Amino acid sequence: MTKKDKQGENLGRTVIKARFSGRRGSRNNSGLVLLVLLYIERASPVIVSTSVPVLSQAPRSFATSDEQAENKEWIRIPRRPKWSTSIQPKELQHAEEESFLEWRRGLARIEDAAYFILTPFERNLEIWRQLWRVIEACETIVQILDARNPLLFYCEDLKTYISEVGPSKKMLLLINKADYLSADQRQSWAEYFKELGLSFVFYSATLATESEEEEPPVSRSENCKDLISSHDILDRLQLLDWLKSECGGEKLGMVGYPNVGKSSTINSLAGTKKVSVAATPGKTKHFQTVILENGVILYDCPGLVFPNFAVSRADLVLNGILPVDQLREWVTPVELLIERIPKQVIELVYGIELPKPSMEEDLNRRPSSHEVLGAFAIARGFRTSFHGNPDESRAARVVLKDYVGGKLLFCHPPPSVQDEDAFNHPYRNAICERPSRKFTKATEFSYAAKKDPSLLADHKASVVLSGMSGTSRFIKPLGSKQHYKRAGHK
Repeated sequence: MTKKDKQGENLGRTVIKARFSGRRGSRNNSGLVLLVLLYIERASPVIVSTSVPVLSQAPRSFATSDEQAENKEWIRIPRRPKWSTSIQPKELQHAEEESFLEWRRGLARIEDAAYFILTPFERNLEIWRQLWRVIEACETIVQILDARNPLLFYCEDLKTYISEVGPSKKMLLLINKADYLSADQRQSWAEYFKELGLSFVFYSATLATESEEEEPPVSRSENCKDLISSHDILDRLQLLDWLKSECGGEKLGMVGYPNVGKSSTINSLAGTKKVSVAATPGKTKHFQTVILENGVILYDCPGLVFPNFAVSRADLVLNGILPVDQLREWVTPVELLIERIPKQVIELVYGIELPKPSMEEDLNRRPSSHEVLGAFAIARGFRTSFHGNPDESRAARVVLKDYVGGKLLFCHPPPSVQDEDAFNHPYRNAICERPSRKFTKATEFSYAAKKDPSLLADHKASVVLSGMSGTSRFIKPLGSKQHYKRAGHK
């Protein structure tokens, strides 16, 4: 080892001694240490994390709904600069970059000055270029919304930009995942969209693919214009007729947030898998074209998070905009989930019994996130490697994904309906009307009984947890074949 290498090896030791030795350390190397620290600070690379930030509650007060309504006009999507065939490609690219940077600066000023919470809108210029090309190529743009919260996924400025690109172009709304809504809930949203003068239709790509419509299908010979203001869920053939009659051309652009079902809708219309589908938001990166049987060409635009006001970042997680797997803090989203889903529904869906309030507490209080996740983790056998405690982090990911996937259902009402609980009564009543059955209390005893069935000899229990971890069949009655084998009998 050379003398130079030895100096480099002892450099870190010198820095550590100078920082922790106090007054006992020599001061001869203080200048050297200062230069070393300055060099390290300048030479260290800056690592930009792409993970979801911590969802802690900020101490500042955010803008109210009235303030959001007043500043709604400033929330716009980026415009493509005017161009012609005579302009050079480099000049057009430079103009697009300058316009895009100015748009981002404007949104940053609004968010910082007025304490607004905006959706994590798309910051990649190439993705916005895909949207510009789809709008320029198609005469009709179909904006796909999630039926559980349509207004969050609705971009009002998109309709304005479409009319700016071409006065003859128009926009239609396709409310996907409409099978989550009851007939009364769809009627409420239908009345709201009619007041806004928007053309819309209810659809479910899942029902269309599996052919499991619960409601009687509407006759295909019925006038498609009558279906625009109807609250019925259209099937595949009816939607094809509606698009053919409303598009006014042979090219349709499918636009929407990630994970709202654009690719699934296109596959259901095509009758086969034409574009890839994934649970992770943002699977599609470039627009794709699909030719349907009636001659209509569908343009599948990549999923775009449009700038919009949001209540909190936890709400973005529950709406599937922020990925659940990248969360570093899960307490706030789970607390918001518990506010929306009643205790009885959680118990019936997962087959667990949550701890009851003590005598000093309010009997009608909501359970805490630790009570729900702890009970769920014990019931599923989710344990940490450290002391075998309930793995609440893993349980939180499962519960949040169940909410995003619709297993735990909460539907936002239109602005004309103020009572959210009354709006969600149909789903809650359907859950509570299920046949009653006994469930194991999610306690430490149930977990111990799962490991040692002999503990049940002196304890009155009707069921024991013996299913596979992560499945819905984790409750097996005593005396069953699986329980008999698990108890050690041959």
